Amino acid sequence: MSPPIFHYIALGARVVGAVVVVVLLLIAVNYLRQARSGAYYVQREEARGRGLRLIGVAALSALVLFGLAATSDYLGVRPVQVAQATATLTPLPTLTAIRPTETTTPAEPTGTPSPRPTATQLPVPTATPSPTRIPPTDLPPTLLTPIPQAEPAAENASFGPVQLGLGYVNFQLTGLTNIFPLDVPIVHGTFLVRNMSRNAVWTAAWYREGKYVAGDPLLWTALPNTIGHVFYGPPGGYKPGKWELRLYIEDRLQQKAVFTILNATSTPTVTPVPTVTQAPIP
Repeated sequence: MSPPIFHYIALGARVVGAVVVVVLLLIAVNYLRQARSGAYYVQREEARGRGLRLIGVAALSALVLFGLAATSDYLGVRPVQVAQATATLTPLPTLTAIRPTETTTPAEPTGTPSPRPTATQLPVPTATPSPTRIPPTDLPPTLLTPIPQAEPAAENASFGPVQLGLGYVNFQLTGLTNIFPLDVPIVHGTFLVRNMSRNAVWTAAWYREGKYVAGDPLLWTALPNTIGHVFYGPPGGYKPGKWELRLYIEDRLQQKAVFTILNATSTPTVTPVPTVTQAPIP
């Protein structure tokens, strides 16, 4: 490579290194602030860990990129010195003294010259297309309609196991159970959310005896790492039988939670609550 190219590489490495370090430090400061103001201990510890890891990554990135810049500066100066040294080692008189001896006894060509072998072109490998994602056969029918404002979800986005209960008070699930009386107005569920990007499509679908009942796709508007909350109260109340809650990220099934609605009602009678479908924790 010519010296100007090494100079541009060194300049680019310094600019990129400065930008990367500043961005990583800003993100780390944001996580450390979340570690002080998070609602849950798990969230605070996770935010603190992310902030410290980002500070370490920023320091390592600075060492690597600025080291690359210093190496490029060294290589950009070295070729000029080598070219000057080689030019002084080859004097012109030695070349003119050899020419007369070569022309005194010319060799007569004998036979026909053999043709030069032609280079065989190696085949260029073709890229293998990635396999298309096949949705499950029990995908909610409402999820087949795309949402124009949706953003692609991250490949490492995930939902954790679902816990079910009778109520949800002060961001806490109450009355943990998988068996509910016939007169239960609403079933609540919570789950751990990781790496969920904003405006990604997600669905909480409710099934009875294996048949889809309700649950439309929504756009994620909460934090990327938090505790999710869903709840559902069918119009006219729950019917007895085996129910199931299925959580999707786009068309990827994440978790299932099975619960039973009994034939008998509870005592005392639970006061009905207005029906709501689902909502994430802000």
